[in-house]
Amino acid sequence: MTQKQNLIVQITAALQKQKTKMQLNKDIKSIEKNLNKLNLQGKIQPKSMQSLQKQLNKIKINPKLDPSAVKHLKKQMSEITNQNKYIKKSQAQNGKEKSSSEVTKENNPSKSFFSELKEGSTVLSHWINPINLVSKAIQNVKQAFLDLKEVNTILTEISKVTELTEHQLKNLGESSFQTASTYGKKASEYLLSVQEMYHAGYQNAEELAELSLIAQGSGGMDANVANDYIIASDAAFGYAGNIEKLSRLLDGQSQVTSKNAVSMEELASATKVAGSQLANLDMGEDEISALLGTAIATTREDGETIGRAVTGIIMSLQQIKGETGVAADVLDAEAFENVEFLDEEALERVKDRCHSLGIELEYMQDGAKKMRNPIEILRELAKVYNSLPDDSAQKAGIVSDIGGKYRSNVFSSILSNWDKFEKMLGDYENSEGVAMDGAMKSADSWEGSLNKLHNTWTATVDNIAHSDAIITIINATNSLLDVLNKVTSALGSLGSIGLGAFAFLNIGRSKRFCPLWW
Repeated sequence: MTQKQNLIVQITAALQKQKTKMQLNKDIKSIEKNLNKLNLQGKIQPKSMQSLQKQLNKIKINPKLDPSAVKHLKKQMSEITNQNKYIKKSQAQNGKEKSSSEVTKENNPSKSFFSELKEGSTVLSHWINPINLVSKAIQNVKQAFLDLKEVNTILTEISKVTELTEHQLKNLGESSFQTASTYGKKASEYLLSVQEMYHAGYQNAEELAELSLIAQGSGGMDANVANDYIIASDAAFGYAGNIEKLSRLLDGQSQVTSKNAVSMEELASATKVAGSQLANLDMGEDEISALLGTAIATTREDGETIGRAVTGIIMSLQQIKGETGVAADVLDAEAFENVEFLDEEALERVKDRCHSLGIELEYMQDGAKKMRNPIEILRELAKVYNSLPDDSAQKAGIVSDIGGKYRSNVFSSILSNWDKFEKMLGDYENSEGVAMDGAMKSADSWEGSLNKLHNTWTATVDNIAHSDAIITIINATNSLLDVLNKVTSALGSLGSIGLGAFAFLNIGRSKRFCPLWW
C-alpha cells in the first residue's frame, strides 16, 4: 500500500460511524481529490493557501459561527508554519543527519501537515468530535427509555395480580428508583421482587421486596435466591409476612455467615429445606441457624444436602418415622439409592444407643411421655462423643446408629465441632442491624454506585419525557447539528477534520483547550 493510500485509509477511519454510506463515499472522494492535488504539486502552493483562506472566509460570513474562532484558526495555522520552520532551522544548525524520509517531510510541508492532521484527527475523533458527543447522548437516552419500558412492563404485570389503582402503580414506579438506589440496585430489580411477592399472595409486597434487596446486598445472593429465602423462611416459621420477625432472622443469619466460614446463600438454601420441619420440633430460629451453619462450615457440603441431613438427624432424635436423604420427588435410580427410611428398627437403634450413654430421649410430664428438646440431646451427645478416643468402638457406634448411612459425616462433624455451634448461637443473638449494615456497604461499592447513577439518569429522562423540557433539548440538538452541517459544507470532510487537528496541535502550547463547538 502506498503512503498516500495508507494516509487515506487512516483519515477515513476517523470519520464517524454514524455517517451514511452515501456521505462516507462523498467524503472519501473529496479527500482523494485534495490529496492528489497536493501530491502533484509536491508542496503547498500559494494558490492552495489562497484556497484555504477562501474556505476560512466562507466560515467567517456564517452568522452562526463566532468570528473569534476564525481568528483563532488563523493564529494556529501561523503557529504550525512557524513551528515547522523552527524545527528545520534548529536541526540544520545542530548538524543532525536526517533520513531521506525526514528530508522529504521537511521539504514537503503538505506531507508533514497531513501527517500531523491525521494523528490529531484520530485522537480527537473519539473525544471531542461533536457527532460522537451527540451519538453518546442519544445512546444513553435510548437505553434509559429501554429501562423505562422494562419498568412499565413489570408494573403492567403487577397490575394483573393486584387491585392497585393507576395512581398507586404510578407512585410505585416513581418511588422504585429511590428505593432501589438506597441498596445499590436497579429499579427493575426491585420491581421484579415486588412482583414476586405479590404473586406469593402478600399484601405488603413492597416491604418484603425491600427486605429482599437487603438480603441480596448483605448476603451476596441473587434476586431469585433472596426472594425464595424470604418466602420460604416466612412460611417455615409462620411469620405471616411480619417484617420485624423476618428482619430479625435475616440479621441473625447474616451475623452467623459474616463471622464464620459459612455462605449466606448456602445457609439460606439449608433453611429453605429444613426450616419448616425443624421449627415444628421445638427448635428456635437461633438454634436452627447455628446447627445448620455448623454443619455447612465443618463439612463444606451444599446447603440443600445439609438441610436434609440435619432434618434426618433431628427426626431420629425425636423418634419420627419417615424418609430422609434426597427430596422425596426425586425419582432417578441414583438418587433413590441415597434415600434412607427411618423405620421402627432404625429408631429403636437410636434410642438404645442414647440410653447406653445415659442420655434419654423422653421425659414424663403430667403422666405422659414427651420428647426432649433436640438441642439438649445433641449437647449431651457432643459432651460424651468428644470425651471418647477417636478409635473407640463406642464412638463409631454413636455415628453409625444415630447418623445412619448417609448422615454420619454431617452428624460426626456437628458433634466434633460443638464449640462452633455455641459460638454461632452467640453470634446470632448479637446481630441487630447487621444485615442493613452489610447492604449499605454493598450499595457503596462500585457496582452499587453505578446502579444509583443509572437510576438517577433513567428517572431524570422519565421526568424530562413528561415535561416541556424535552422540546428544548430536541431544539438544541437540531441547532447543533445545523451548525455542524454548515461548517462541514464550507470546509468539506478535509476541513472538518482539520478543525480537530488544529485544536489538537495547539494543546501543548495553550493552557486552555476549548474546541470551537463547546
